Amino acid sequence: GGSSSCIMVACCSPSAKYSEDTLNTLQYASRAKNICNKPVIQLEPHQRLIQALRSEISTLRAENAQLRINQGLPPGEKLRPGSAALRYAAQAEAVEAG
Repeated sequence: GGSSSCIMVACCSPSAKYSEDTLNTLQYASRAKNICNKPVIQLEPHQRLIQALRSEISTLRAENAQLRINQGLPPGEKLRPGSAALRYAAQAEAVEAG
């Protein structure tokens, strides 16, 4: 699997005496040729957790950006105390509430 290669050598005999063995060898080689591997990344449990958390962070950032766009805020602007974006968000909440 992955970037590795595998070579199989099938030895066949031209003698009629070994024709059955030759046929079986060719059939086995044909079946072996059709084997497909699905490589799997083997990770330590803490590495698997880190990868899952990074994926979740990426998903949440995309969701956050979409929600900001839906509210009319720029997707990258941070909401700091006293910022225009925070005041706009508060005004939007007040309009929706009442």
